[in-house]
Amino acid sequence: MTHWHELLISVVEKLYTQGRLTVKDVPMWRGSQRYRVHTEPVHPTGRQFEAAKAVTGTPLFVNAHMSAANVRRETKRLLKHCRLDPADVHLREAR
Repeated sequence: MTHWHELLISVVEKLYTQGRLTVKDVPMWRGSQRYRVHTEPVHPTGRQFEAAKAVTGTPLFVNAHMSAANVRRETKRLLKHCRLDPADVHLREAR
C-alpha cells in the first residue's frame, strides 16, 4: 500500500465481493454535499469527485481525496455499516 486511500478501496472491494456491500448501500455520505462511495464519481451537487478511484471488480467509485485520519474513520464507518466490528477485522498487506 503506497497511499492511505488504498485501504478504503481494498475494504470496499472485499466487502462488495463478499456481498456485504451492494449498490443499494451507496451513496455513502460525508456531510450533506459530498459522497465517499458511489456508483458514479459525482457528488450530489453535480461536482466531480476530486480524486475518483474506480474499485476493481465493482461498479463503485471511492472519492480518495481525504487524509489518513479520514480514511481510517471512513473505513471503520463502512465496516460498521456492513455489520462488522472493526476490532475483529485484521488487515494484511498483499505482497
